[in-house]
Parts: sequence; structure tokens; C-alpha cells
Amino acid sequence: MGAGLLLLLTGCANRLTEQQQMWLARGQERYERKDYVRAIDPLNRFLSEVNEGPEFAQALYIRGMSNAQAGRRPQAYSDLRRCATTPTETDITWRAYIVLGTLHFEDEQWSQAAQSLQAAARRMPADPPKDFVLFRIGLCQERIGQWGATSRFYAEITRTFTSGPYVKAAQRRLQLNANHFAVQCGAFRERVNAENLQTDLNRKGLDAYIREETRGRTAMYIVLAGRYADYDDARGQLALVKKHFVSDALLWP
Repeated sequence: MGAGLLLLLTGCANRLTEQQQMWLARGQERYERKDYVRAIDPLNRFLSEVNEGPEFAQALYIRGMSNAQAGRRPQAYSDLRRCATTPTETDITWRAYIVLGTLHFEDEQWSQAAQSLQAAARRMPADPPKDFVLFRIGLCQERIGQWGATSRFYAEITRTFTSGPYVKAAQRRLQLNANHFAVQCGAFRERVNAENLQTDLNRKGLDAYIREETRGRTAMYIVLAGRYADYDDARGQLALVKKHFVSDALLWP
């Protein structure tokens, strides 16, 4: 898991018993040591006695993260959904939605990922990792074919953030204004090199074409093949191109 795994823990309320505080602290400590399987037991004990309040959400969050890292996907989804939908919202609420969105994204459930990440974006401050969240939403929209919806998420990144790893990527997406996927077979500064590759691929039976793009301040000539509205179709063609034509081909955009 990636940027979705963020931990923000609050202090324990005085209403918790000493034993309950110990269980919660032990679960947190084991999680921070990356002892994910052993973190779950004290959290189970805590949650068997506490079923409301910010500490309840906190315990669900840590247990959900531990389950995710331990490869217990169904349990992770269950804990994080319960955490995200507890009546009292805190910072843990939007963090739980980020991790849910990350799990769905990793499981290639693009619609569910977009829904969870949008729920996080509505609740979180305009600071990192919101740029990550918005960019992931844009990717999800592309992969479910909602190309017209992507620009507002990329535009929000460029409006809100002046630096960071997602600003240039969002600017590129906005500049391309793509409405389909393709297989990128090569990228060249000299058009003649792109034309040579296009000719070679056409001779071998691949319908290749050239697109001019500006990357940074440099004009580039991109050799593409195919136009695919469906993400899975594009990935299938990418596998064929990598196997038979260009081993380092990749998906465009």
C-alpha cells in the first residue's frame, strides 16, 4: 500500500479504563513496529468493550491498517468502512477513506476507489496528501471511461499546489486533454526517429501513428498504437505490443 497508509492517533479519553487504554496503546505500538498480526489481538480486546467515541474509530483504523498490511483484505475493508462511517467525524475519518480508496485502487475497483477518495477529498485539508488523492481520482475516472470528469480534479491540483510530485503530472494531463488510451511505443526529440519506428511497426502489422507533444519545454514526437476507450482493452494490447514489438512499451496517457 502507498500514500493511503497515514496514521494520526488521538489521546485516550479519561473515560477509558486503564486496561482499555493499555490495549489500544499496545495495538498502536505493535502497528508502528510493523508487527501487524500481533497488533490485531489487543485491538480485538479493546473493540469488544468499546463501541463508540473517537477511540473506537481510532482502534478500527489501526486494526484496519494492520489487517491490510497482514494481507487480510476483507477484514481491512470491514474495519475501515466502519471507521469512516462512525457518527463523529475526525481526521481519522478522511484518512480511513483514503486507505479504503487505496485498497479499492489496488484491487482495480475503479468506481469504488473514486467514491472513497472523493469522500476523503471533501473532508481533508488542502494540504498533501490531497494532491495524491485528487490525482488518483482522475486516474480512476479515466479507467472507468469518464474522461470528461477528469479535468476538474487535475485542475484543482494545479490551483491548490505549487510544487510536489503530482503538479507536473496534473499539468500534463490537462495539456493532453485525452479521451482514450493508447500504447506508447516510443518518444523522440527528432521526428525522423519517430517516423522510422512508425514505418517499422507498420511494416510488422501494427497500426502506429505519431503525436506531437510538449514535455517540459521540449517538443517530443510520440509513437502510439491504437485508441482504446476501455482500460482493460488497452492493457491487453500493451501486453501484446511488449511481447511482440516493443519490450518497453507503456500505456498512454
